[in-house]
Amino acid sequence: MSLDALIDEARRANTSALFITQAGEVLVDEVMDGQGDRPLATMSVTKGVLSLLVGRAVTLGHLPGADHPVHEVFPEWRQGRKRDVTLRHLMTHTSGLQNVPHAGEEVYASEDRLQLALCAELDAAPSTRFSYNNKAMVLIAGLLERVTGRRLDAFAREELLGPLGITDWHWSVDGRGL
Repeated sequence: MSLDALIDEARRANTSALFITQAGEVLVDEVMDGQGDRPLATMSVTKGVLSLLVGRAVTLGHLPGADHPVHEVFPEWRQGRKRDVTLRHLMTHTSGLQNVPHAGEEVYASEDRLQLALCAELDAAPSTRFSYNNKAMVLIAGLLERVTGRRLDAFAREELLGPLGITDWHWSVDGRGL
């Protein structure tokens, strides 16, 4: 795809902003929606941030690694196929966890997102199918809170975002604060 075609596609998709670099050179740095310089909802980029926080938790000794079984943190997952789900499965969207295509219909509307995710069944055996899954991210957030003993936003602020100089950020939370 040419750069012009990519920019045109971003405009058709109502992209808020587009930043493209190649070999250290900025090719595109454009606010596309006409709303100027402001914080943008990064949405799925947060999934990468959660993975960085998992790495930080491993470095600090809170977790042995990405292949840590979820049931060791959430004992209610010790039965059936859930017993085989690892943190890596959650991070790579291969957990088999039941999913709906639009998170707003189920996950964001839930007062207790962690309970929603913990109670979800598996639609597939772990590692057999990719399914982009917001409930899996909720489980990672809950798991990180349990193993670090800190709210996820505090852990992120102290261990990742603050040291990077990122101070202007916000995560949505559910009714219980996750």
